[in-house]
Amino acid sequence: MKILFNHTHVHIGGAESILRILADYLANRGHSVTVAAIPEKASDFDGAYDPKVKCIRARLNKKRDSGKFEKIFGGIIRKIYRLMVLAYMNRQHYDVSIAFIEGLPATDALQIKAKKRFAWIHCDLRYFNEKAWHSSISEEHRVYEKYDNVVCVSGVAKTGYIETLGDTGNLIVRYNPVNWHDIREKANDRCPVVKDPSKPLIVTVGTLGKIKNYGILLEAVKQLKNIIPFDVWMIGKGGSEEEKRLKEYTKENDLDNVRFLGYQKNPYCYLKQADLFVSTSISESYGLAVQEALVLGKPVIAVRCPGIEEAFDERFGRIIDNSARELADNIRDLFGEPSKLRDYSRSIAEDYQVESLYEERIDAICRLIEEI
Repeated sequence: MKILFNHTHVHIGGAESILRILADYLANRGHSVTVAAIPEKASDFDGAYDPKVKCIRARLNKKRDSGKFEKIFGGIIRKIYRLMVLAYMNRQHYDVSIAFIEGLPATDALQIKAKKRFAWIHCDLRYFNEKAWHSSISEEHRVYEKYDNVVCVSGVAKTGYIETLGDTGNLIVRYNPVNWHDIREKANDRCPVVKDPSKPLIVTVGTLGKIKNYGILLEAVKQLKNIIPFDVWMIGKGGSEEEKRLKEYTKENDLDNVRFLGYQKNPYCYLKQADLFVSTSISESYGLAVQEALVLGKPVIAVRCPGIEEAFDERFGRIIDNSARELADNIRDLFGEPSKLRDYSRSIAEDYQVESLYEERIDAICRLIEEI
């Protein structure tokens, strides 16, 4: 079977991790798998997927700070390139075309000849769709209703879709497969950064964007400065004004215990060293990073949002309101009484069922894709 995944980035966050898992798994089941994405640079494809997976640059990136002529000429070149890529892909006669993330790929996948088409919804559209990715909400509805199925990664993602776009009648829920075998194996790799053993460590993993709400984590760190010693590692990239703002806040307030470590292909060797994982996101459809932390036995503090409430068990940590003060109080409580952290770690070891995270979920997705 020939399967095409239409996507945007290669390395960013949770959706890209799940795409990697699915593409590699399907390729190793004997399918011909192609990923069409928009890497920032060609080398982004190097080692991103199993060697059996073919990678195609779907579009050319826009250049910044160009003059008027360069913008016009660049636009023409990008359109010509895009038409050439579409012509090439339509000669491949794919059995399945999958728009694996919201936005452009949802339109692109419909332009590819295929026997069956799927679209994936990874986010809660109530938080992301104040301005539609397409020309209007009604146009977005029209695009998605053309798919055989729109796959929502959680009940929250499905509810957010219906409340934002309306029910297109083709929605199903398939939870993200979390490859706990791979996570635990990679966690044992040598880490370039080593924890200070004299202080507890908070690790957080996610894109440095506004939706991740990292401002309250930095505010909490500021409130606890000179009260309790601990370090914070922030893993993820941004390239946005929000990333700049976070780093400026850290510098202005002398938060020298906070380290921005950027995107890491293997975040698990960092996460393995953590005493506590913190999620401050105000919107999660599933909370993949939280589940990955639990796979490694790490207690969690997470800001309350529908996706966290759907997938997180408070035997393994705490759900709090969106408040820097409440976050600071909980960090102080757990680091002040290490026995509480140990109790959460014990509960994770005894009750967190990793076996249900991968095999059953990826098998359900493969059955969906393979049924032609």
